Amino acid sequence: MIHEYISYGFDSNVFVIENSKTILVDAGTGMTDSLNRFINSFKIDLVINTHCHIDHVGGDPRNVPIAIGEKDAEDLEKGTEKTIFNFVLPFFKGFEVSKRLKDGDVIETEDYKLEVLHTPGHTNGSICLYDEAKKIIFSGDTFFIEGIGRTDLPSGDMEALKKSLKRLASLDIEKVYPGHGEVGKCDINKILDFWF
Repeated sequence: MIHEYISYGFDSNVFVIENSKTILVDAGTGMTDSLNRFINSFKIDLVINTHCHIDHVGGDPRNVPIAIGEKDAEDLEKGTEKTIFNFVLPFFKGFEVSKRLKDGDVIETEDYKLEVLHTPGHTNGSICLYDEAKKIIFSGDTFFIEGIGRTDLPSGDMEALKKSLKRLASLDIEKVYPGHGEVGKCDINKILDFWF
């Protein structure tokens, strides 16, 4: 079962896949009481961050393994400017990363098989998580139901994002769990036509 916390503020959306292993996909900033209560209501076995920005990683629970795309891992561990923590929490020292995810890695629970897709553009280490059988994708800030993630922050790259979206457009996706905005169906080709 997938539990959704849809944020309408600075926090990212947060998703909990509750199954044989409970996986937290992104964690918001850690500065919202209602979101912290939501996360703490589960026994989380693994955190997967779609990228290293504060609005997705700031609330990562302590003492739980954290996984993130390999090209964002060092930034999360060191709290570099790429995380954007310096704008909000200048004292941030980083989180220990337990697993550096590569394109093609698979994270499985009893009912879910999440393939890691390296989708640079929003950050150079951004990832999406795709379950082919269920036709769902956790898209982080690579794309939303009607838009794309910004590329004007450290390591953002519009051309890389275009390539990532072209790759994703070939997948059979019926439901998108984006980093911001509503969950639902999305036509990636329409997004490509509009933005590129």
